[in-house]
Amino acid sequence: MGARSSAAYSASAAMRRQSGMALLALIVLMAVAILSLWQPRVSPEAEHRRSQRVLQEALQALVAYASQAHSSGVQMERLRMGELPCPDVDGDGVINPTIDYTGSDCTAYVGWLPWRSLGLPEGKDGTGARLWYVLAPAWANRAGGVEAVLNPDQTDRVWLDGQAAVAWLISPSAPLPQQQRDIASDGASQIAHYLEWSALGPQQWQRQAASNDRALALGADRLLYSAEQVAIKAVAGWLNGFYRDQHHYPSAAPLAGQVCQAGVSVGELPSACPTSLALPWPESDDMDAWLLRNQWLAHIEYRQLSSQRVQLVGPQQRVEIASGVIQ
Repeated sequence: MGARSSAAYSASAAMRRQSGMALLALIVLMAVAILSLWQPRVSPEAEHRRSQRVLQEALQALVAYASQAHSSGVQMERLRMGELPCPDVDGDGVINPTIDYTGSDCTAYVGWLPWRSLGLPEGKDGTGARLWYVLAPAWANRAGGVEAVLNPDQTDRVWLDGQAAVAWLISPSAPLPQQQRDIASDGASQIAHYLEWSALGPQQWQRQAASNDRALALGADRLLYSAEQVAIKAVAGWLNGFYRDQHHYPSAAPLAGQVCQAGVSVGELPSACPTSLALPWPESDDMDAWLLRNQWLAHIEYRQLSSQRVQLVGPQQRVEIASGVIQ
C-alpha cells in the first residue's frame, strides 16, 4: 500500500512538473510573439526631425549635382552646369534612358527622387516613405536637342502654395486613409496615393487642407552659385592673360555695347578692342563655350579700379584681381 502511494505521488509530481514546463514554454512563446509584433512608436517630433534631415541631404545632393559639368551627349561638356536630373518614374532610384527620359525630354517632371543616381542612401522620410521630386523642365539634364540657357535670367519655375522654385523635394509622410501605396506596382503617375495636391495650372499646385506632406524648395540662386563662381574664374583667367601680354587691364565697355572705350571704368566686359589690345576669347575651349552658350558675360559687371586692378561683380559674388593675381 505504501509503495503504491509513493508511486502515485511520484507520478503526480512528474505530471505537475511537465504541466509547469509546458505552461512556461507557452508563456515564453506568447512573449516572443508579442515582442515580434510590438514596435516602439516613433514620436511625431522624431519623425519630423528625420524627414527634415533626409530632405536637407537630398537638397545638398542636388546642389552638388548641379555644380558639376554634365555632357548632353550632343553638345560640349560643361554646357549644362546648373542642371538637375530628371525625376525617377519607376522607383528604382536610377535615371534610365527610355524609362525616365526620351530624346530631350524627361518622361515626367513629377516623380521619385533618383537617389541612386545622386549617390544617396535610399531616401525615406521619418515614416518610411520615399521622397518625391518635382522639377521645372528648363533645368533638366537632357539627352540632347535644343536646351534652355541656364543663367539668372532663366525664369522657368514650379509653384507650390504660391512659392516658386526650380525644384521641390517632398516628404509624403504617412498615407492617409484613402491612399494605397505600392512602389512595386505604382508608377509616378500614382501621385494621388502619395501627395495631397491640387493642380492650379501648368507647373502650379496647391496642397490640400488635409495634406501632411512636407516640402523643401530649391531656388535658382543656390543652384547657380557654383556656376557663377566658375564663370567669374574663367573671365578672371582671360583678363590675367591680357594683363600678362599688355601689363595693364583694359577699359570697360559701355553698358550698351561690347567695345572697350578709354575712360570707361564701369560697364560690360570688353569683347572687342583695338587690334593691339585684342582680348583672347578662345571659344573653342569647352569652358568658354559653356560660358558663352549660357550668356554669363551679361551677368558679370566689369569695374576697372586702375590699370593694375579690376573687379568682377556677379549677382551673388565679387572678385578682385590685381597685377595678374586673383585676390
